[in-house]
Amino acid sequence: TFNILAPVHRSMPNQPDPALNLRESERQEWWRPRAEGVAQYIADKFSSSDVILLQEWWFDDSFTRIFDAAISDTFERVAERRPGSVV
Repeated sequence: TFNILAPVHRSMPNQPDPALNLRESERQEWWRPRAEGVAQYIADKFSSSDVILLQEWWFDDSFTRIFDAAISDTFERVAERRPGSVV
């Protein structure tokens, strides 16, 4: 298993107003570089694995496309939302 820490769960530290509690997912320039790096890391380090379980998947279309572009030649993505989750 590999926890990718979904951008909707990651608080952004060192913001001008800490009371805002901004999330990484609020700005693409915050989450995209990390997502691209994690996707490439998975493609490089786990390509010989049979199965990889990615914890904290974010069901955002742009996020999903990043991972599909990096690993779809090697892996088939199967994702399931947590029961009762709100979209």
